[in-house]
Amino acid sequence: MKKVALVTGAATGIGSEVARQLSEDWNLALHTRKNEQSLSKTAELCQTFGADTLLTYRDFSQLDQVDESCKKLIDEVVLKFDRIDALVINAGYAKIFDINSFCTQDLLTAYSTITGQFLALIKHAMPYLKKSRDARIIFVSSFTTKKANNQCGNFTLTAAAKSAAQSLISSLALEHIKNNITINAVLPGFIQKDEAAKSAMTHEQWAEIIEEIPAKRLGLPLDVARVVKFLIDEKSSYITGQLISVDGGISL
Repeated sequence: MKKVALVTGAATGIGSEVARQLSEDWNLALHTRKNEQSLSKTAELCQTFGADTLLTYRDFSQLDQVDESCKKLIDEVVLKFDRIDALVINAGYAKIFDINSFCTQDLLTAYSTITGQFLALIKHAMPYLKKSRDARIIFVSSFTTKKANNQCGNFTLTAAAKSAAQSLISSLALEHIKNNITINAVLPGFIQKDEAAKSAMTHEQWAEIIEEIPAKRLGLPLDVARVVKFLIDEKSSYITGQLISVDGGISL
């Protein structure tokens, strides 16, 4: 029987490519907040490679509702597949921060969507992950947790929320390795967007950024998805609690 992975933020970009990379060997629960059309395209592609898919729609942006939203999402996956073997926690967003327009709600939304999702999904999936052999949890974070960038503006609030989740990885990894559950984070750099995807930056800003990247190119979703695929594989069972940069050297 195929293992089951839940991939949040799977409609476009990194999440969609992760789903594609896993689709030959895994069945997939694919999540988006509201991008139904793109999620359906991702699911159709995964099905051509043999994956059975579940499409789920949940909003993680409300701090007082994120725990219940994640519980319902996990319940949906278990109802469909009767198991969960891996979480790829990818759903999130990037927003340039300006202290002059800061409001508390921006902070709460960032922490709910990113940190709240991370903790609540792990909490509700853990009973099922413990039943799996070699379960995996992979958090897709960002290089902005390590380095600010004045050329494109600073993503301070979302970086802080991702940093909070990252800070939990070591303790969670230490706690759960005894159950053969590994927990790691992947930190992408600037990644090329799908044509239909929203970007927080202009074309001019992207051109400046490419000049700043030591590799002299934007990363591709595939660059990140290949690392996620390795970490989710049984062969990576001795790697846990790690923060792995996939950023063309920009964080150096």
